[in-house]
Amino acid sequence: MSAYQYKFKLVLESPFLTQGLNIAALGFDTSTLRNTDDRPVISGSLIKGVVRDILSEICDHSQAPLSKAQLDDWFGTKSSTNTASASSDSYAPQRARLVFSDLVASKPAEMGTTTRIQIHPDTGSVRE
Repeated sequence: MSAYQYKFKLVLESPFLTQGLNIAALGFDTSTLRNTDDRPVISGSLIKGVVRDILSEICDHSQAPLSKAQLDDWFGTKSSTNTASASSDSYAPQRARLVFSDLVASKPAEMGTTTRIQIHPDTGSVRE
């Protein structure tokens, strides 16, 4: 088996939000996904999907030495929906060879809120 090495540079541009599972406080649209140490997290499955999509686009529009079969081998495939197949194995997904871990912030995020409107500090009403 041949070994390949690809280097990726991920750049996150703010504002960036991965929706959390917690119920947001009253008046908030959503919460940020965090781990048990309260550090912001980007799930490995999200990173995997973005990398797969980028590599798929490269395969489709260039002479890259990657094929769709290689991407399927690396990233796996979903279960078949072919009901004509008599084999129960056809419904099993092909597992991925690549594993992506969650990307966890190196330090806890400072808690804060972002509002779409300005609130007057004295009256609590919307500032014009």
